[in-house]
Amino acid sequence: MHNKIPLIYILGSGRSGSTLLGLMLGKNPGYFNIGEAQNLPWELKKENKLCGCGISLNKCPFWKNIIAELDFENQDVPINYFREKPGAGKVLRWKYLKDIIFGKVSEKHKKKILKYGTNNYQYFSKVRNRAKELSGSDINRIIDVSKHSYRLFFLKQSDLFDIKVIHLIKNPCSFVYSSAVKNTQFTKIVEYKQVFKMSLRWLVENYIMLKLLENHFKKEDYIFITYKQLSTDPDTTIEAISNTLGENIEKNIKKFRNYENHIMSAGQMAYEDKGLHYDDKWANSMNKLYKLTTKAITWPVYNKILNKMKKNK
Repeated sequence: MHNKIPLIYILGSGRSGSTLLGLMLGKNPGYFNIGEAQNLPWELKKENKLCGCGISLNKCPFWKNIIAELDFENQDVPINYFREKPGAGKVLRWKYLKDIIFGKVSEKHKKKILKYGTNNYQYFSKVRNRAKELSGSDINRIIDVSKHSYRLFFLKQSDLFDIKVIHLIKNPCSFVYSSAVKNTQFTKIVEYKQVFKMSLRWLVENYIMLKLLENHFKKEDYIFITYKQLSTDPDTTIEAISNTLGENIEKNIKKFRNYENHIMSAGQMAYEDKGLHYDDKWANSMNKLYKLTTKAITWPVYNKILNKMKKNK
């Protein structure tokens, strides 16, 4: 019988601050952040794709041996199964959605779930062993910033991992502004359609995440936090994560970028030497119609999440 591999899984929509949170957690002894773990096969297809340490993945002293030992091309259910293309995956996967929402796993899915879990177990085992070699100490938890609901569902149901989940929530208006409005050159009609589309995406994604946590995890194994909390009061937020999940995480993270990391699929944030800053440009730059549309569409799920956070305080 396998010993379960301990993970912290960061769940959330895109542009939610997950890279930032992963960097903060990964600074702590015993916690090893690898970024969006499921993206490694895609990253290897990009020429000279950099690791967080600044060296290409194929030459990185951490990744090169792991890459050489794993055959991603011939896996039946590969680790990037939920990434049909780089940086993108389907929001609605009807055949698995029923299992998530109703809290039961269909017998016809169990074989695929186990294969997926086994491939990821082999992958994470090598990551954990290599991280232990580099650090010279045990690795309490690997941090996976993949954010994806269906990946988390498969990892959980494979029963090969001990998973703690952080659901990182970005204000829907902020998400829509950064996804559909900011720096675009659309006509107003097209832009409004994008606002409507991205509002629906936020609603559906976070509803699925909410049902996944409610139906498949114990209350003590997950926490909701907002991007605003993380960026404006990081010490209190990290302390809440540590207390809720029963982890030993330092809350003084002022120099959270000041260490060598080996994350993948990170944006520019991973390489910048900047402090924390809450970007609320959307509040003044997003027009009223767009805000009203976004709030009206996302309110049922956003309000429910906020109420859950209040009860858990």
